[in-house]
Amino acid sequence: MNSMIIKNGNIVTAEKIFKGDIEIRDEKIIRIGPELDTKDVQVIDVDGSLILPGIIDSHVHFEEIFSGGLKNADDFESGTRAAAAGGVTTVIDFTSPQARNESLVKAFQRRRRQADPKVFVDYSLHCCFPGGVTSELLSEMGKIKDIGAPSFKIFTAGEDLGLNRGEVFAVMQQAAKLGVMVDVHAEEGDIINFLEKRLLKADKKSLSFFPQSRPNFIEETVVHDLIRFNAYLKGKLYFVHLSAGESVDVLDLTRDLHGEVFGETCPQYLLLTDSCYEFDNGEQYAIVPPLRHAEDQKRLWQAIKEGVIQVVGTDHCPFMSQYKQGKSDFTQVPKGMGSVELLLPLMFSEGVVKKRISVNQLVQVLSTNPAKIFGMFPRKGTIALNSDADLVIFNPGEKWQVSTDKLVSRADFSPYDLFELTGKVEMTISRGEVVYRDGKILGKAGRGQFIFRRL
Repeated sequence: MNSMIIKNGNIVTAEKIFKGDIEIRDEKIIRIGPELDTKDVQVIDVDGSLILPGIIDSHVHFEEIFSGGLKNADDFESGTRAAAAGGVTTVIDFTSPQARNESLVKAFQRRRRQADPKVFVDYSLHCCFPGGVTSELLSEMGKIKDIGAPSFKIFTAGEDLGLNRGEVFAVMQQAAKLGVMVDVHAEEGDIINFLEKRLLKADKKSLSFFPQSRPNFIEETVVHDLIRFNAYLKGKLYFVHLSAGESVDVLDLTRDLHGEVFGETCPQYLLLTDSCYEFDNGEQYAIVPPLRHAEDQKRLWQAIKEGVIQVVGTDHCPFMSQYKQGKSDFTQVPKGMGSVELLLPLMFSEGVVKKRISVNQLVQVLSTNPAKIFGMFPRKGTIALNSDADLVIFNPGEKWQVSTDKLVSRADFSPYDLFELTGKVEMTISRGEVVYRDGKILGKAGRGQFIFRRL
C-alpha cells in the first residue's frame, strides 16, 4: 500500500482555488482537506505552490512514419518523457492504417504494441480513417469503440488520408449511430491543390508564400459545412488545431444547432504568427494549417475565454532540422513542430499571467474539458476523491527562459527557444507516482497505462 500526502498547496480545479492537502493511496486520491494527519505517510510539502490536475494533451503524434519513410523526432518513450517534464500525465495519440487495405483494428493493435513498452505517462488513441472509405472500415468503428477508443479522425485534405464529402458524411453518420466522436482536420483539399499549383507555376516557392496556399477560408469552409452535417446527424464533432478567426466566428454563430461541436486550438496559433516564415529558418515553422495573423490570435484567445474553444492541445509533431532544410519548395517541407512539455508553462505565462484567461479556465482547457469530451472524466481531469492521482506541482512565480538544448524532447529545434516565461513545473505525479521532479525524469518506460475511454 503506497500512501503519500501533498501538503500546503493551493489546489486548483476548473471551478475553484483553495488551500489544502491531498492524500494518495494505491494510485487514487482518497482524501482532500486542511492539515491532514501525516503519521506513517510519505509527505511532500509544496510550500504554497499550485496543485493542478494532471494536464491532458489530447493531440500528439509520437513515433509516426510519413511518406518516404520519414520519422518524426520523438518516439513514445522520448515523447512521454517530455510530457512528464511538462506536467502532462495523459496524452492521446493516433492510429493510422499503413495502407488503405489495413483494417482499423489491426492498425490499433499495432500502435498499442509500439506504445505499451515505452510510455512514461498514461495514453489513449484516436483512430484515423484513410482515404477511400469502405463499408468494411465503417463496420469496424463499433469494434474500435468496444476496445476503448471512441474517437475517429478524418482529414478533408491530403493525398493519402483526404476524404471527399460523401466519405466524410458516411463516417459522421456511422459515428452518430454509435455515439462516438469525429475529430476533423478541417482544410479544403481541392482548393489547396489548386493554389499550390498556381503558386509553384508562378515560381513562388519559398516559405513566405506558404500561407497563401492555405488562406483562412480554407479552414472556415470545412468548419461551416461539417457543422451543418452534424446538425442533421446530431452527432459529436471535434475540430482539431483551429487557427483562423473566421472558423471561431462560425463556431460561435452555430452554437445553438443540434449536435455536440467542440473546438481545439494550439499554442503555436496563440503565440506565433506567419511572420516566422520570413525567418532564415522559416521552414522550421511549417505546420498545417499555417501560422496566421495577430488578429487571428486575438480572436482565438477570446474564444478560449468565452468557451467557444474548449481545448488547447499541442499537435506535437517535431522533425529534426535536417529533414526540413534544403527543400525545393514549400510543399516539400515536412509539416510539424513540438511543444508537449511547454504546453502548461506557455499557457500559464501567456494566458494567466497576462490576464487573457483565469487559472481556472487554464485547468478547464488543459485538463477538465479534454477529459470530459474524450470520455476520461472523472478518472482524469480533476482533483477529486477516487480520481487518479494525476497532479502537477507548479510554481507560478518562477521566471525562466526556454532553451532547446535543455528540453527533454529529442527535437533539435523549438519554436519557443529563448521565450521568457513565468511559471514552471516543479513535479509531476502520475497515478500516485512521482515521474518528474526538479528537472529529473523518474519512473520507467512502460509504467504508463492505456486508458479505456467511454463517451
